[in-house]
Amino acid sequence: MQNSEIAVIIPCHDSERFLGRTASALLHQDFGLPYRLIFVNDASSDKTADILKFIKSYDPDKVTIIDSSAHNLPQARNAAMDLALESRFVCFSDADDVPHPDFLSSLYFLINGSGADCACRGYRIIDENTGKVNRAKILDLAQPLSGFRAAFEILRDGPVKAFVWSKIFSSSLLRRTRIRFLPERFVYEDLAFCFQTFLASDKVAFSDLPVYDYYIHKGSLSHTPNADGFMMHLCAYAACRAYSSFLIGEKKSLDMFRRMRMNMIYKTDCDILTARSLYPAGIRQPMSLARQLIKRICNPGFKVVGEPWEQYIIDLGVLSHPMLESFSHPASN
Repeated sequence: MQNSEIAVIIPCHDSERFLGRTASALLHQDFGLPYRLIFVNDASSDKTADILKFIKSYDPDKVTIIDSSAHNLPQARNAAMDLALESRFVCFSDADDVPHPDFLSSLYFLINGSGADCACRGYRIIDENTGKVNRAKILDLAQPLSGFRAAFEILRDGPVKAFVWSKIFSSSLLRRTRIRFLPERFVYEDLAFCFQTFLASDKVAFSDLPVYDYYIHKGSLSHTPNADGFMMHLCAYAACRAYSSFLIGEKKSLDMFRRMRMNMIYKTDCDILTARSLYPAGIRQPMSLARQLIKRICNPGFKVVGEPWEQYIIDLGVLSHPMLESFSHPASN
């Protein structure tokens, strides 16, 4: 679909259980302007591909299907980005959630009405195991925040959460900055993406009106304990630190991250405690390691592999520690 106002990127990996529900919600939006849905079939081994063919047959002008063999959520999103940037704005949805009927219209109204580069709406959290529904507490502001302040709020991880699916992004911003998702990790890629887009923005708008239902179900990647989780979180912090130093200078970057040091310790401690049963030697060792790396991130002379807008992974090879073997990445220039 040419000249669409919004493109929605939906990565799909073995999504047959929920994909029909998500697609139906996206196909029946109350948005009156042209929009396109870009589904990325990411190495699915179930009936996802067949379901996507049926979805396309329902509205072939609106639906585009891209195949990816990456088996990696960030790379699946990146695979659709160039096509999505032909539209004026870009949104995201996961394949197991349900956008509300006004998902697109509300986000479009907010970003257009505020003149912001990015805009964020509220969402609900639905636990399919218990049926419990919670409305997330997020910022509700009459005026947009500056990009710097919005990025700081993303790091703080309070009433501003780094979920891309509750947000809308200006394509002109993404084309100009070349910001993409970190391809090396499966989780916390939203943190670096939202931090970078916010920091590069002139202003970011916020409203707590819920427009998206985020489902928790058995097998959800983001709710499965992961021994590597704290390291993935630290890699995302490293990405944010590298990009902020590149964009706003070392002095402002250092000040921002030093103010966030205790918050980063708290967040990574939470990761470790959540996965504590997966550490045979206990939690003391990963907590000590996390503090070492946070200290590096918050000190001058922080180094990353490659250019900050291409390779964000911290150069962990210089630290001699058995737990780091699976996290060390060579430069790929």
